[in-house]
Amino acid sequence: MEILLVLRNLYGNPDPFEDELIIGDSDVNAISEACEIRDMLNGLQGGVGTESKLTALLFSETSSDSTTVLKKAISYGADRVIHAPTDDFDFTDANLFSRLIADTVKSCFDAGDLGILMFGRLAYDGDSVNIATQTAERLGWSRAIYSKSIIGTDSGLTFIKSLDGGNTAEVRVPFPAVLHSIRKEELRRQAKISDILRAYGTESNPSKMEIESIPISHIEKLTEKAKAMSTSTLGKGIQEIPPYSEAKEMINLNGISDIETAQNIINTLKALGFQPKSNS
Repeated sequence: MEILLVLRNLYGNPDPFEDELIIGDSDVNAISEACEIRDMLNGLQGGVGTESKLTALLFSETSSDSTTVLKKAISYGADRVIHAPTDDFDFTDANLFSRLIADTVKSCFDAGDLGILMFGRLAYDGDSVNIATQTAERLGWSRAIYSKSIIGTDSGLTFIKSLDGGNTAEVRVPFPAVLHSIRKEELRRQAKISDILRAYGTESNPSKMEIESIPISHIEKLTEKAKAMSTSTLGKGIQEIPPYSEAKEMINLNGISDIETAQNIINTLKALGFQPKSNS
């Protein structure tokens, strides 16, 4: 089974709270979590546990230092790395980006092999998980978000979700599933010597790892399709989340309970013009 991790697009948009400008702490934690799940699945007897691999996918400009980013991902444990080149793309548009990711997954990966699609903390998305949830919706996959811990099984994922008051809930989701990384500091692992050699090689024994690339012409076609889909839904009763570029202020939705948080979300959506669908 293939675990596909979408790396954060940091090129030209460094996080001021992180020292690493090539691959951020959040992505290192996401890779660490993905490796944990891969190794856990590979430890199972039979089923999906026999051939689980981790693939890192980077959407970035053709002029970006994608090779450096992806080699870094290999050094932290990725089995395969792929660059999806795109120029003049608005990564701030969560609707458009989620469409592009979903269509790339559908057209470039074997649905029979792909079991988990993972996200770390994407640029412009942060902890809102809009891109992860919208991508899951467009793929029609189950999703595990804000998990405290993950257990992999032959049939799916079991994740522990934190609740108010220090309580937890155990949730089971079948494969294929979209997972948003918990990004806990203790997940970060040091790069292994063997993985570093796989990524960079030595003077006498150069690396044989291939940095794969999806043809830019294909990504451009998917981008145009995503833009057309976004435009065609306007005024036809399909409501989209407004792009971040239209936001004027930060709204705190967190309440002292799940019920209060849910009410804050409902009130905010109503203020933005969203209306519940009629049952009639």
